[in-house]
Amino acid sequence: LLAVLLATFWVVKQRGLFGAVRTEVNHLFGAVLTQGALGYVQFFTGVPVLLVALHILGSVAVWVAVIRFHLRVGSLTKQPSSGRPLTAPASMSSTP
Repeated sequence: LLAVLLATFWVVKQRGLFGAVRTEVNHLFGAVLTQGALGYVQFFTGVPVLLVALHILGSVAVWVAVIRFHLRVGSLTKQPSSGRPLTAPASMSSTP
């Protein structure tokens, strides 16, 4: 996961979007590192119940950070619209 994350950040930087998504990058990176650290602590300490709960909370934080990152990058890379409203094709019209 960390390798995919670093590769994604590299692509974002190459496209010149890093400055615009810096906050999302920091949140995502922090959430992934924290989640990984909790996982290792769980493994080596025999999985205390509270730690498992924190690990689950961490996984939710990772998903929230991924979704926020995706939405932010997606909003920066969309092509500008033509300015015309969307209309249904004539074949789908309900009037004869």
